[in-house]
Amino acid sequence: MKAVQSMRKVFAIGAIIGLCALAASAADIVGRNIPTNYAGFLTATQNNATGYGNGSTHTDPNTPTVGSEIDALYVCADATDLWIGVTGNLPNKLASAQSIVVLIDADGGSPGVPNVLDTSLITPYGGGGNVIRYLNGTILDAPDPNDPNDTGFTPETAVVVNRITSSIPNCTTYVNSWYLPTGFEDPWDANLVSVDPNNPYNGLYLSAYMDTTNVAGVDDDPAKDGAQEQTLAANALKGLRLRLDRAYYGIGDQIKIMVLLASPGDDAGTPVTYVSNQILPPLAVEAPNGCLTPPFPANFDATFGTPSTGAAGRQYAIIQLSPGTPTGFNGLNIPTQWPGGSLIATQRIHTCYGNAVMGSITYTAPGSELDQLFVREDDTYLQIAVSGNLEANGNKVSFFIDADPNAGENTLDYNSPNPPPDPNNPEPIYNWSGRTFDPGLAPEHCYMVNNWQGTFYVDHYELLTDTKTYLGSNPVGGPNGILQGGTNVNGDQFVLDNSNQAGVVGRGEPGEPGDPSTATTGFEVRISLAEIGLTPGACNNVKVFVALTSQNAAWMSNQYLPPIETPSDNIGTDRPPATAFNFGSTAFPFNGNQYATVALLRLGDVFQDANCCINTDDLDAFVQVLLGLNTDGKAIFLSDINKDGVANGADIQPFIDLLLSQSPCP
Repeated sequence: MKAVQSMRKVFAIGAIIGLCALAASAADIVGRNIPTNYAGFLTATQNNATGYGNGSTHTDPNTPTVGSEIDALYVCADATDLWIGVTGNLPNKLASAQSIVVLIDADGGSPGVPNVLDTSLITPYGGGGNVIRYLNGTILDAPDPNDPNDTGFTPETAVVVNRITSSIPNCTTYVNSWYLPTGFEDPWDANLVSVDPNNPYNGLYLSAYMDTTNVAGVDDDPAKDGAQEQTLAANALKGLRLRLDRAYYGIGDQIKIMVLLASPGDDAGTPVTYVSNQILPPLAVEAPNGCLTPPFPANFDATFGTPSTGAAGRQYAIIQLSPGTPTGFNGLNIPTQWPGGSLIATQRIHTCYGNAVMGSITYTAPGSELDQLFVREDDTYLQIAVSGNLEANGNKVSFFIDADPNAGENTLDYNSPNPPPDPNNPEPIYNWSGRTFDPGLAPEHCYMVNNWQGTFYVDHYELLTDTKTYLGSNPVGGPNGILQGGTNVNGDQFVLDNSNQAGVVGRGEPGEPGDPSTATTGFEVRISLAEIGLTPGACNNVKVFVALTSQNAAWMSNQYLPPIETPSDNIGTDRPPATAFNFGSTAFPFNGNQYATVALLRLGDVFQDANCCINTDDLDAFVQVLLGLNTDGKAIFLSDINKDGVANGADIQPFIDLLLSQSPCP
């Protein structure tokens, strides 16, 4: 009798409330208003300021705007070191792997060796590595037929200097060098770049220091002739200082050297290097298309082309090293810091890479963070939302899901195929292999997402069968979670709104760790219950762990949900020979549980007793929601039986159908 009276009451209420509705959750997922849309389903909150950069927008007044050039080349040597000075600039903000490449031939060349740059043995990593690797096939100057002592230019050493966006607002300078005959990269050390300009020696084989605030030198006006640009180039004072240990690099009394400005690839990821018209020694005349490339590869040998390409003459300098050591170590006045006789070449071509001028620049500092985790189900999908943001550099966010208490891997052993197809660039899941989760967490599935230059990509790893499925992609900030271009038979949905600048702050920033609850945008995920082995409406328990890592998952952040112990910086790498990370450890920073156990309530269980049965208690609670007397976010979501995003009269009949189908029910 009570059930019948309540049903009469609810139908009457439906007639009264008409169009009245309470918001439940958006029908299309867009990654916005997450704390509001998922009210009542908060599962975990971040406690660490992010070590992966705090995404934020800045305006810097009186800052050199984006532009790149190389104006003049200075070279000298003392008993132990070769010193190279290059006036000019790389972007002080918004750098994009634009690189200054220094090619050095210190062994005099090898007669009979073709004058074609072979960098095919180099394994590229990062912008600088890609620049030198994709210069492969570049035609260098051949021996001068009028100079019997000239063996042409066959460099054995490449030094590359570039700037990287991930460290904005400071934008760190990086330097690497390679031995070209074998592709060997000299050991990298953070101290190769002098953070202290008064300590340029660093005890290593190489040191670099760069001041990027130059706004003098050549401009971007193609109408100016060579003499005019050369006069401008002489005015540049600031730029790059390099020190190379002569014994390490095998540098005698004479070297051949060439300096160029280049950048890797294009928007399609094509493995090419774009070579600018900024070469020292300079091009003879302007190249027809402004910059030297395309076509690819670059050709500096006029005997293979025509003088109109600008490659007439010699684009390398033969230097009998003059003795001397530069003064000062700040890169602020290179022409006066290098001893007399050190000036080797001066630019005579306008820059095709943009002219740096003083002004104001507004930029967005990239960053990645995980602020809050929300989990629920809707009888079709497991719904996961994470407020935060993800840098557009391929950093990975991994959603580990344990839906079966009798299966899964507490220690991951993804090994198919083994070894991976490319040992130097394996699937990120391989770098998770060997890592151990907390006791009680043994996931069967990992969904790994990344933002690569504004496109959101999704992979599904089935951990028990070591199987990967590429589910597809969609635009970051897109209108819904529908994936395109992959294999997604169960209709999973993923979306990222990457506009968050709230939440936790960056490590070392004021107010650390910040307030994660202020982040409202981020990731929304819909994963088919059937795909992960959950029965719709069965009131299952599910365990979820979310982790932020580098592109290849080798470098581990401090952003996890549930979080690691606070305060913690990035936990770094555990690659061999180090011991694989064990999140089950009770030692810092892994103390506590890095997974959440969530009791999934079925739609209609508005009373929230988790008895997996729709009864009169739920009916009374449902009525309270429709009347607006119960504004609890979880109750509203559970009352949206038809899943249209609102709880209103349209949910009455579906609710009654559920109630009747459950009879008899406690």
